[in-house]
Formats: sequence, C-alpha cells, structure tokens
Amino acid sequence: GEIKIGHDVNAQAVNFNFSNAGLGLKPGFSYTMKLRFNSDRFVNASNVTRSSTDADARYAVIGGHRWDRYNLGVTNVSPAANNPDAVPSVQALYGNYYQWGRQAAVANAYSGDGAIAGWDTSSAPDGSWNNGTAAAPVKAALDPCGTGDRVPSQAEYTRLGNYTRHTSIGNWIPNTGTSTGLSDFTAAHIMTSRKSSDIKLSFPAAGHRSTVNGVQVLRQATAIYWLNMEVGGNDRALQGRGFENGSWDTQNYFKRAGYPVRCIQDK
Repeated sequence: GEIKIGHDVNAQAVNFNFSNAGLGLKPGFSYTMKLRFNSDRFVNASNVTRSSTDADARYAVIGGHRWDRYNLGVTNVSPAANNPDAVPSVQALYGNYYQWGRQAAVANAYSGDGAIAGWDTSSAPDGSWNNGTAAAPVKAALDPCGTGDRVPSQAEYTRLGNYTRHTSIGNWIPNTGTSTGLSDFTAAHIMTSRKSSDIKLSFPAAGHRSTVNGVQVLRQATAIYWLNMEVGGNDRALQGRGFENGSWDTQNYFKRAGYPVRCIQDK
C-alpha cells in the first residue's frame, strides 16, 4: 500500500520480498524488519519520486510538505529544459508579481522596470487568500495557485526554513533605497534540505513592484514572497524573506505592493 509521512504521500505501492534463498518466511520464527525513510526528494504531480532533471520533477518535498520548484508564472516548468536550480539564476525563473489577495498577476520578469498603467493602490480585503485560520489554512477562491496547490502559510514557510540550510547565488545589492536594482537576474536564495544535500529550492531575488505605481524596486536585493495571511486590522500581509547572506525570516508589508509567489501543495 501507500506510505504517508505527515503531508507527504508516496502514491506508489510498496512491496517487500523476503526470499530467504527461496524459502520465504518460516513458520515459528520471529523476524525484525528495519525501515529507514527519507521523505525529502523531488517528485512529479503524482508524488512519484523523480531525479532532479526529469522533465516532470516539478516539485520538492522537504519536511513533509511538497513545494513547487518554480515561481508562480514561470512558463517552462520542465526541469529538463529550464533548470529551477540554475547557477547563476536566470530571468526565465523569476516568474510573476502579485498584489496580496488578488488572483491576477500585475507584472512578470519581462514587464520592464517602469510604472505600470492602472496600478491599483487599494488593498485587498482580509481573508482573500485564506478561508481558514493560520494553523489550518483553507484555500480561498482568489488564491492564484493552480488546482491542488495554494499560497503557503507563515508556519509552513517557517518549517521549510528550519528544515533547510540557507545560501545564496549570483550578484546581489544591499537591501536599501528604492533603486531598480540589477538586471542580470542571477541572484537567488537557496534552501537545501538538511537530510539530503541534493534536494533544494531556489528562490530568485526578484525584489518587488512599488506600492505607488508598480515600478521595479530592488531586484537582486531580496527574495521575498507572499504568504497567505494578512496582518489583521491594517493593510499589510505576511511574507517569507530570504537574503544574500543566508539569513531569512518572516515579516509583513503593504498588500498593494507586487511580490512573487511560490506555491505549496494544498493538503
């Protein structure tokens, strides 16, 4: 049958063959069977274990949760053709930008760095991306992630951070000021499994789009991603943040800014 560890399900049947020189298990004898599980791995949409560069190895399971290896909005999600862990990172991995609580993307990595016509300076209502609670998220109708996935919670991002080692690649700039940032798209914050050093997630340092008019701000200074909960009573929402020196945390910012999204399996 299937094996389930936390939120991680291996959909393949598990079979054991006890040959004992063709005699199998003998009646009247006791046996000890030791099993060692390492759930951190790359998988396909059916949760079948895959190699990192297989065309369908779109997801990484770390700490019992299945994360997309690509930012939401990346068009080529085949690791065989568009390596999500490319060193250095590339523009084709940066994906879309979203205002918190809204389903439609407001920009992507190819939108240019200038102001975006019709930029919405209002804030989405609380609860727009989570119909449940912080501890028990329920995907909301406006969640931009695809079927079977959703925007992660603060607890899920924190769990990922605690189950990984943090490094960075590419060219970075200081996280200060309001400059556009760099334009070589090489920077990413890397989270590598503490159990299996070949299992990792790369978060491109996309910066963000301004709250005022959508101009590009601080590309390659921050790898900051929206989470699914608001900060109640004001116009801010939670974020998971990664930086050049391997540091990471969760924080909050104005909902009307544009940031990338990384989806998690909806379990």
